[in-house]
Amino acid sequence: MSGKKLIERPRGYKERLALADSLLSRPRPERIEKAKERFKALYPDASDEMISFVVFHVYVDGIQAALDWIASAEIFLQTGDNADLGGDADHLMYHLYNWHQFKALMPIGNSQIMDLVKEMKEALSEKDTNLMKELIECHLDDLEDAFNDHPKRPPNLK
Repeated sequence: MSGKKLIERPRGYKERLALADSLLSRPRPERIEKAKERFKALYPDASDEMISFVVFHVYVDGIQAALDWIASAEIFLQTGDNADLGGDADHLMYHLYNWHQFKALMPIGNSQIMDLVKEMKEALSEKDTNLMKELIECHLDDLEDAFNDHPKRPPNLK
């Protein structure tokens, strides 16, 4: 992908509301299949499990969590009852956090992660413990760098 945006991001409230309505009006199976197709095209090295993971957190339960949070915000304005607002915010944050996890993993690619893990396992069988330690530390540094260099690291939630 070139990184070039295909459409300009909508700036107006009505435009964003129309896009949200369009998304929520799509039949769930169509939304899921289209999301799988788009993510697979964008991340061809991603496993089917990773694609299913991101589709769930964005296009299945994530959408519901966002809608629940918006509804709770309106209920609070109407009634003053904020009993669900915190829980709905936490649920939405869970899905946003998982989206960021996916985004952190994908630039280095699923196959690269598995290659590093395989090499670390092989290093464990080395008779030379200093070499084993060096190999594992090197690969762990590679993984750490991949995650730390990601521009949108997920928040440190407790």
